[in-house]
Amino acid sequence: WLSITGDGAIPSTRLVVSDASGLISGLIESHGGMVGARLEAIQTWRLFLDGQAAQDSTQFRGPLKLRINQQTWTPMEQIEFDCISNFDIERLTVPARSFLRRCQWTLGDENCRAPDNVHFDLAGNPTTSDRRACGKDLASCRRYHGHVKFFGGFPGIQRYS
Repeated sequence: WLSITGDGAIPSTRLVVSDASGLISGLIESHGGMVGARLEAIQTWRLFLDGQAAQDSTQFRGPLKLRINQQTWTPMEQIEFDCISNFDIERLTVPARSFLRRCQWTLGDENCRAPDNVHFDLAGNPTTSDRRACGKDLASCRRYHGHVKFFGGFPGIQRYS
């Protein structure tokens, strides 16, 4: 059912639910489907289930965090859910956040931490506090900090069109 290997394969499984009365398919349709829903699966042996001579609720593997990727059903029979790992990056919509070359932080905020007594204009020239600005690049970060430890951008990102 669930297999764990070291060959780099991403865990996936199929969940089959009986729907002889049509109740389950009705619930799914009323909620707009189940694709994208998250679930956790655990695996155990039949002999460890409740009611068995060797029942033991501590004998299981998991939980494996899964997401429903596809659903199909045969009316009045069964519903099948193809489940994939939450780590299946082939199906991940990117970007989950924005990656920009320029710094995204505000000058002097809790992320930037630029000292209040150092003032440069956009061209990098010393100036007064009322004309203080940041060029949002690595050079500006070095001027304010002496290093780029607090740079809030991704300078290695290339722009593709």
